[in-house]
Amino acid sequence: MSEVDREGCSTKALRERIPTGKTAARGRSEKDRPPIVTDGGPRKSPGPLREYVALHDLADCLLEAYDCVSRRAHQRYIERGNAPGRAMEDWLAAQRELLPSLPTSIQDSGDFVYALASVPGAVASEIAIGLESHWLVILVGSHRAVRSNAHSFCVSELPAKVDPSQSIAILCDGMLAIRMKKLREKE
Repeated sequence: MSEVDREGCSTKALRERIPTGKTAARGRSEKDRPPIVTDGGPRKSPGPLREYVALHDLADCLLEAYDCVSRRAHQRYIERGNAPGRAMEDWLAAQRELLPSLPTSIQDSGDFVYALASVPGAVASEIAIGLESHWLVILVGSHRAVRSNAHSFCVSELPAKVDPSQSIAILCDGMLAIRMKKLREKE
């Protein structure tokens, strides 16, 4: 059985199409020649997809979370027949329902503070990250997203003062990693 490349050509036929010897030396160098495909198996994927997640103003993320809870609390009020007197109960139930705690690991290490959170199934457009010098807010399932049914929320005080402009967030295989550059204290 002959080996076949992705386009259905046998390896022998592919070799015949590639010039060799003096013809090849005149036309192209060895490194410029197309590679010879020796097996018809699938190519390995280049690895997991990495997405950059935009960093936002902390107040914007908090307002977005507030809006989500406010809308759900109002829905609860309507569902129970517009009966007054249970606004706090509606609010707290909506908060528990929409914003379960998002476990986040935060570590202070050298010149950086690192945060790591598990967000299985989320894409970058569903995540809002707010960052200020001492605070980090993560909202997963933001209303800007297409799928906004599930939400998770994290508010964390950071162990050191950080520079939001020198920070980066990357989502890869359901893990959200945030690297925040520490601000140097003036001597």
